Amino acid sequence: MGALEIFLLLAGGILAVLSFVMPAAKEDLPRETKKLAQDEIKILVGQEMNNIRQHVDDVVGESIEYAVEKTERSLERLTNEKIMAVNEYSDTVLTEIHKDHEEAMFLYDMLNDKHTSVKNMLTEINKTVQEAEGVKQGTEAAAGSFQKMRAEAEQEIRIGQKRLAQTTIALKTALEKAITEKAATEKAAIEAAITEKAATESSAQQPRTRR
Repeated sequence: MGALEIFLLLAGGILAVLSFVMPAAKEDLPRETKKLAQDEIKILVGQEMNNIRQHVDDVVGESIEYAVEKTERSLERLTNEKIMAVNEYSDTVLTEIHKDHEEAMFLYDMLNDKHTSVKNMLTEINKTVQEAEGVKQGTEAAAGSFQKMRAEAEQEIRIGQKRLAQTTIALKTALEKAITEKAATEKAAIEAAITEKAATESSAQQPRTRR
């Protein structure tokens, strides 16, 4: 109930009391009767005021209870809306945090992969450099060995050439000696054969002369 209804109730109570008081005041009654009437009026007014007060208290209580309930409903609705908004905002924030976390983990994994790749690449480069150093050292050692072998080969070639020259000279000398000896032998054989033939012919001619 509103303030207008409360005011009307109070006004009605006051008018009801006055309706009892005014006729009693106008009548010519004894003093004791007037006093009793006044006391009765006071009692009635008090009772009516109590009734009005009680009614006003009930109306005010109902109004306060209604206002409290309405306020509670409004606060509950507002609280629910705020809670829903906070939940939606928290869900959005958690989604963004989860998304950022996933992106950070992806970047972290990618950095770890890059770190591993770079580490492996550096290991391969160091291994290649060591192998190149080994090949270089081996090449230098091989070059030194080749130079040494070349010098030894050249020395062997010179010695071989010298020995070949000596052998050639010896073979030439032996061949010339063999040719000379063979020629002499053949010459002696030819001369012997000629001599023998001449002797044979001489022997053959002598009997014919005797005849």
